[in-house]
Amino acid sequence: MMIESSWFLYLVRLIVNHWQFHYNMIMEPKKLRVIKDLCIACGLCNAIAPSAFDWDDDGKMKATVNLVPVGKEVDIEDAKVNCPTAAIEVK
Repeated sequence: MMIESSWFLYLVRLIVNHWQFHYNMIMEPKKLRVIKDLCIACGLCNAIAPSAFDWDDDGKMKATVNLVPVGKEVDIEDAKVNCPTAAIEVK
């Protein structure tokens, strides 16, 4: 019985955290920026969210939007999480 209740609580916490993340992303506009000193121009962010990232004149990646667009929150968060140098900042 103890194992079943701990799994249930784990699932409840997982669901709550998931919805809290999406609520925060939708309700509060977030600023998007690429930290040029950390960027290695691998292009992964552009592959994940091409509408938000592109190459700059210096060969590094740049954010093509200042605020995270509605409907692209998950793609941009995926790009941020998967950036090998943590060069994507969402505030």
